[in-house]
Amino acid sequence: PRPKLSGKLTSEQLRFADLGPLIGADSNAEKQKRGQTSRQPGDKVLPVEEFRTERWRDMDADVEFTGKRIVHSDQLPISDLYTHLVLNDGLLRLEPLRFGVA
Repeated sequence: PRPKLSGKLTSEQLRFADLGPLIGADSNAEKQKRGQTSRQPGDKVLPVEEFRTERWRDMDADVEFTGKRIVHSDQLPISDLYTHLVLNDGLLRLEPLRFGVA
């Protein structure tokens, strides 16, 4: 059986840039180390590059996340985020995914 991460997380403030590597997107710092220059546009929420999902089958997850303030950019203020993340055998679901935009 695969390992499973379970829990409930609450954050007063979360930097959206910190989430990228968790979902398979490279950080700008990682891309720079490899000599790549593509950067995530400030007006895009989801990564513009392909998700690297090859490791999603290594473990399962069942996590509830609540974020009061999500720091992304001035163009996209996100607040009151709630999601229930379920990762099972490489299939990722966010049910539900709710958030506010100021």
